[in-house]
Amino acid sequence: MIAPTDRIATVAAELRERTRRVLGEEIERTLRKRLRHLPEEDRASIRTMIEAATESLLCAPSARLQALAEHPEVAASRGAAMRELFGLG
Repeated sequence: MIAPTDRIATVAAELRERTRRVLGEEIERTLRKRLRHLPEEDRASIRTMIEAATESLLCAPSARLQALAEHPEVAASRGAAMRELFGLG
């Protein structure tokens, strides 16, 4: 059986990965179309901004998920809810 801390860490990691993938796909599509005129230096800055925004947005929720690991019943139900809501795993 997987420990609650491992399950919650997995959900948090999956949420980060999904967020990075979705935002990355969107920014790359925009860079190919509407922003194709931008030099590579500006493109790199936008990619860095997206990564920083991902970290900023998910820092607090990830910490709250980790805190739930102390309460296995709550962690299991919240983890399942997160997977369902965000289409994880």
